[in-house]
Parts: sequence; C-alpha cells; structure tokens
Amino acid sequence: MDLRTLLDVVVSAPSLQRAAALASSHRIHLTLGVPDAAKAATAAALFRATGRSLLLVVPRPEQAEALAEELAAWLGEGEPMLLFPDREALPYERLAPDLEAVAGRLRVLARLRHGGPALVVASARALAQRTITPQELAAASPVLRPGD
Repeated sequence: MDLRTLLDVVVSAPSLQRAAALASSHRIHLTLGVPDAAKAATAAALFRATGRSLLLVVPRPEQAEALAEELAAWLGEGEPMLLFPDREALPYERLAPDLEAVAGRLRVLARLRHGGPALVVASARALAQRTITPQELAAASPVLRPGD
C-alpha cells in the first residue's frame, strides 16, 4: 500500500512541524516518544520535513525489519530508507558470517559515507556490534573510472 499522499498531511501537522524545526536547529540527537502505531508515519514525516538523515533505533532485529517495511509503505520506492541488519552470530561464536547481513551493513555504511540524507533503521544489537571504521571502508572501496 502506498501512503505517500497521506504523508503530506502528517508533514503539515503543527506538532510535526515543531519537532522538525527542533530537529533541524540542533546537531544533537532528538528523542521522541511516539505510540507504536504512529512511529513509521512520524519518522517518515520528520525525514521528509527536515531533509536530514535519521537513525531509528528499536530494541530487537524483528522490530527493525517490521518498521523498515512500514516506512517503505509511507515513503514509497526510491527513497533512501535503509535497514542496518545485525550479524545474528554472537561474539566469539565460530560461525561463518551471514554474507547477506554483512553486505547489508556495508551498503548502509557506504551510503552514509557518500552523503545525502538517509533514513536508517537498526536494532540496538546491530548498533552494538563492531563494524568497519570509515577509514577502513574508504581504503577498501576502490573507485573505478573509465579507462582504468
């Protein structure tokens, strides 16, 4: 279901305009308490109203996936909404890494590194897991140019 037309109504709400102005005026994090049913709509509207990157943190990976699906309905195709997946394997487990999760994490980090606003959804566990530094990512990301 495409909810983009309703998103314009949410963006124009006075309370959302106040939150967007607050988020735009500070370089610090903004914590909002929003009912579960309104989280995706509020996040999508804040993203649209501010034009700034937003990080949404939820307790569990399943919640991150569900919120990402809801956001896709509010924002539609082509919007920079990214799910930062957790690696599923616990530290010190001798399991091969899930290549899809590793690729997803690298995709999000590369998108953030190259700029432009993005709406990132992550679980607390995904954020707590170690990842590559920006310098390591830059060094490991070759740039191909015509004639190379």
